[in-house]
Amino acid sequence: MSSSILIVMPSAFHLGYMGATRRLFHIAIAFKTMGFRVALLAGAMTNPSLQAEVDRSFPGQVIRLGHTGAYPIWIDYSSLMRRTWRALWKFRGNDYYWRRLSWGWADSMNVKHLLKEFYRIEQRPELIWGVGAGYLEGGVAAQQIARALNLPWLFELHDPPRRAGLGPDNRIVK
Repeated sequence: MSSSILIVMPSAFHLGYMGATRRLFHIAIAFKTMGFRVALLAGAMTNPSLQAEVDRSFPGQVIRLGHTGAYPIWIDYSSLMRRTWRALWKFRGNDYYWRRLSWGWADSMNVKHLLKEFYRIEQRPELIWGVGAGYLEGGVAAQQIARALNLPWLFELHDPPRRAGLGPDNRIVK
């Protein structure tokens, strides 16, 4: 089994080929050129008409989890229901709302199930590369996976939103 890298970006390709997509492709191509297998861990598709094509073009394996954020499974299939659920978060206060937006996807991730999936596809990463394109969820998820596998990890952060990661129980990403 060759060495592999796992890139974690929950919102990968939600804008199709715009946004951070080119950067993800360049990173994956660079790792492949160095002899690594590349996998990308992302959330469920929110825009399948754009994302499916990009998934197929990605120079590595795309692993999509079944959720888009910190929503119950019966809500996660509808953008209207997700917006309604987020309105309920607002009632719990701004800190709660921003924490759920910023790393709720990572908190909803089933790491044990993910480790079984790595075993099934014969891809045990040697480095976890978290990417946050606006929220901290890519870094938090990378940290959780790296801890479970006792691996090094890094976090590439792009433009965090206002108040992301702030609050009384600050999530520290080092």
